[in-house]
Amino acid sequence: MPSGIGCSSPGLGSSSGPAIPLTGSGIGYWAGPRSLPLWLPAASAGFARRRADAFGSTGGTTRPLAMTVTRTLEDELKRGVDRPRRAGLTQADEFEIIRTIMATRNDTE
Repeated sequence: MPSGIGCSSPGLGSSSGPAIPLTGSGIGYWAGPRSLPLWLPAASAGFARRRADAFGSTGGTTRPLAMTVTRTLEDELKRGVDRPRRAGLTQADEFEIIRTIMATRNDTE
């Protein structure tokens, strides 16, 4: 089971170097307090490989990722980004992870 993350973003470049130890910091997979949504342990990688045929056959449709991100952001702003959560990270937790990633990147460059 991996204990760290790496990321790649068109606007931010790629991270490389040592993995960031998230599970050791109490960050959990998938759902629940102090978790990263859509982050799955390697043992659950098959979950992301499921086909969407059944979804489509019942009338389900997809939309562009940009639209999903825009609507999610609008919803977050409407509900309030500082509201209590049953899952995910608090803003403070998120900033702590970002600081850790940036410090690790700075140490390896």
